[in-house]
Amino acid sequence: MAVSQNQIAKLTGFSRSTVSRALANHPLISAQTKKE
Repeated sequence: MAVSQNQIAKLTGFSRSTVSRALANHPLISAQTKKE
């Protein structure tokens, strides 16, 4: 079963939008946030 962005958001405490941006390598997401 694939992991959804919503599941990642719940586990990390980040919003689904932040998870989506991190996965898309958005420039506004810091390297630290991407690492977490």
